[in-house]
Amino acid sequence: MAELRVLPVDLSAAGTSHISNLLAAAATEGRDLGSRIPHMRMLAHSLDRLAQTLSENVRVLSVDLESNHPEISEARVAMAKLDRLVQEVRKLVEMLDALPVKTPES
Repeated sequence: MAELRVLPVDLSAAGTSHISNLLAAAATEGRDLGSRIPHMRMLAHSLDRLAQTLSENVRVLSVDLESNHPEISEARVAMAKLDRLVQEVRKLVEMLDALPVKTPES
């Protein structure tokens, strides 16, 4: 498994510029920056949890709407769209989980 290093978070203009310059210099020098697959997996899993939570919350809110409420049809359309989004995110997670990760030893 690849080692993930947590960088100090400095989202100031100077901080992000510094990190960008370091990465650009490393890429220009031809250094191997390693696989991005572990990071993509973490982000995809996070997105999956967020999409699922959003979908569940929309369902909870729609339960509060009476069946004859004027916005119930919009809520049903939103739920269907969220279900499709959740399915697509899960496909992304499965695809990324199936990718091999090259380690420095391999």
